[in-house]
Amino acid sequence: DYDYLEDLYYRILNSLVESLNNYHSVKKNQRYWHIIIGPFLLNVLQILWDKWESVNYALDNEKINETRIIKVKDQDLVPLDFKEFFLEKNNHFLNHIIYSEIINFLQPKSLKIINIKYKKSFAYNNSNFNYKKKFSIKKMIDFILKIICKNKIVFYKNNIVKENLIKLNIKLYQIPRLYYELDQNIKIEKNLQRNNFEIKFVEKNDFEKFLRKKLIKLIPISYLEGYEYILKKTNKIKLNPKIICTAMGHTVDDFFKVWSAEKVEKGTKYIVTDHGGYIDDKQNFSSWSNFSDTYLRWNYKDEKNILQISPGILFKKYKPISLKNKKLLLIAGTANLYPNKIQSAPISQEILEDVKNWKKLYENLQIDMKKVFKIRTHPSLSLIHISDPTRQEAI
Repeated sequence: DYDYLEDLYYRILNSLVESLNNYHSVKKNQRYWHIIIGPFLLNVLQILWDKWESVNYALDNEKINETRIIKVKDQDLVPLDFKEFFLEKNNHFLNHIIYSEIINFLQPKSLKIINIKYKKSFAYNNSNFNYKKKFSIKKMIDFILKIICKNKIVFYKNNIVKENLIKLNIKLYQIPRLYYELDQNIKIEKNLQRNNFEIKFVEKNDFEKFLRKKLIKLIPISYLEGYEYILKKTNKIKLNPKIICTAMGHTVDDFFKVWSAEKVEKGTKYIVTDHGGYIDDKQNFSSWSNFSDTYLRWNYKDEKNILQISPGILFKKYKPISLKNKKLLLIAGTANLYPNKIQSAPISQEILEDVKNWKKLYENLQIDMKKVFKIRTHPSLSLIHISDPTRQEAI
């Protein structure tokens, strides 16, 4: 699956480069658009593939006579930006809609489809229109520093602990900043104008036919109708760094990505880093290393523009502690309720099996060791609504 989707990812990406250039009447290269739309395409492709395979498996292996589908307007499904879509990946309603779209496309003869009228329209709960700017001392200080600083290296959302970030900037002879002008929420009215937007690539199977059709519905406004608005705002930012370095901004932050793509086009070096440890040798269809000048990873990989970096730069140095009269907390892993990418770690409800393994480990410990250990599920575990006895016991 990974090899197939990786090939499909770059086929669609190349097609989108042509489509977006035509739509905006520009001539941007593949890297420019890869920086902007790559993370969205990466997620939506794997999300649709997982659901496509799940529906087909269920139809082939289970006795299903009928299903109910809630119909929504196509325009309601279009996200404002990638962040809006990404934060809703565990939304039951959104996932119901995607499953419904697949079933309607397949039109299985043995399945009776009952359409349900729904009075409410679908809306993204994490919409930027609900976001309100908050005043803070840090923002005020950063605003003042913005006026006097001419930093050559922009460290943006790097997850580097504050003390280390300050030291790093001082060694580079520049003043530490948080760059709040790059952290802007996009607020654009949903005035869809994509009737003339086409995605052209050679479809090899039914999934690719479905994908091409549904991508037009799911592509965020920030890449089509709202792109010029964002571009104008980013052009007003008076930052001209030689290097941009980020661990988070290159994923869901469309405003930052448009600004970065513009700078990279003019010669700025683009460095992206892992924001967590990965044991997978392959991640994200190698897109991060392909659209960056240097990709800093926690684990080693022998490729030209990939370097290993110690995760220690992200954390404070703690003094060794004595285990006398102390307890050791073991925190289990976490997973999204609905799968959104291929990975070696547990996916979706598989995480409950992971918790059971932790429980088994605990039960096999000697009595004196049990008194030292505490095991808890991860605080960000997305399976909060699953009433599985194992999870409830772990909590």
